[in-house]
Amino acid sequence: MRTTDGVTDLDDVRERLIKFALPPKSEELDLAQSRGRILDQAIRSDRDLPPFDRATMDGIAIRASESGPGARFRITGSIAAGDAPGAAPPPGSAVRIATGAPVPEGLDAVVQRELVTEVPDPGNDLVQISADDVDPWNSIHRRGCDASAGDQLVPAERRIDAATIGIAATTGRSLLKVRVRPRCAILTTGDELREVDDPLDQVDDRYRIRDGNGPMLAAALQDLGAEVVSVARAGDELEDTRRSIAEALDQADICITVGGVSAGDLDFVPRAASDLELEEDGRGVAVQPGRPFAWWKREGALRLLGLPGNPVSALVCTHLFIRAWLESSLGIDPRAAWTPRRLLASVKPNPRRVACRPSRFSLDDQGRAGVTVATWNGSGDLAHLIGTQGIARLPRQEEILEVGTIVPTLSWATTTTMNRNPEISS
Repeated sequence: MRTTDGVTDLDDVRERLIKFALPPKSEELDLAQSRGRILDQAIRSDRDLPPFDRATMDGIAIRASESGPGARFRITGSIAAGDAPGAAPPPGSAVRIATGAPVPEGLDAVVQRELVTEVPDPGNDLVQISADDVDPWNSIHRRGCDASAGDQLVPAERRIDAATIGIAATTGRSLLKVRVRPRCAILTTGDELREVDDPLDQVDDRYRIRDGNGPMLAAALQDLGAEVVSVARAGDELEDTRRSIAEALDQADICITVGGVSAGDLDFVPRAASDLELEEDGRGVAVQPGRPFAWWKREGALRLLGLPGNPVSALVCTHLFIRAWLESSLGIDPRAAWTPRRLLASVKPNPRRVACRPSRFSLDDQGRAGVTVATWNGSGDLAHLIGTQGIARLPRQEEILEVGTIVPTLSWATTTTMNRNPEISS
């Protein structure tokens, strides 16, 4: 839906890009290579967890009914982690047991070693406990209390973290089925850009800038689950821009350009796209920063996304728009990533456009999710991104947004579980 100033509503653009999502595909990866990928298939327990009654302390295993102040037991054996438990000892007896060892059937409590005293008694291994009555199942991790065989331990569509890898290994999976990463190529534009390691020590270099957008967006896209196949740069020249886009499209699902997307004399991306028979599907978004964002398709598929050149605009648009397409292509609902938070400081919104401003996330004095919109000096102010955790979405209005107003927020970081938001308590 177009607004009065000829640009498209933010949510309409996101929904449009979601419709271009690639159908999710899967592949198998070694467990060690799977961290950060999206799980395609749920992980279920292959047996009860724990698979046996397990001691959680070094000490002695006894019958709880035989405990009490000064109770004595004759030691008949010992069990280490990994040993078979053996048969239960006769009444009045106990076994020494190590943390992680299986508790013999018929014994139902473990008394920690610090509460056990050796009793001198030639020819007998006799101990006395200083504990009062010991509760049944004291210091025992009972079989199946964490999960039963066949239980779902990790759902599909979860980003694989260290805990997921631990569960997979525990349940005997050396391979994991994961979602295939969409391939993205990044193309920054502009004669003013220089390599990251350029010393900028020549006379004219005071007017040049190092290319921070390419590395920044590559990192952001990789964090979001993309495979970044190339990061290249084109100068302010039509042929160079056209050739660079064509090369990117040959190796990637989408090409993402940075800069050169507006209507200036040196903005060659739209003309290069037309020469390459790419059809413009949309241009201009009612958002600050990021109004110049545009996108093109070919044969019904999204192929080219044009980001604004200013770094804050580029990063914000990556999370607002490219992320929507990318997560949908991974089989994830991108709408679920937004989290409501309370403003911890008043802020002036933009009366003409939705403002998506870099912000810091924290808790208010009642422990509720809060947000403070960061100071900034416009969409070129990369320095003030440091210390922010994401974006606060401010409505288009004239009035100041007061402390306590609830606004949607989007974290720079992806969540481990992709379909859950914290609730706002009143």
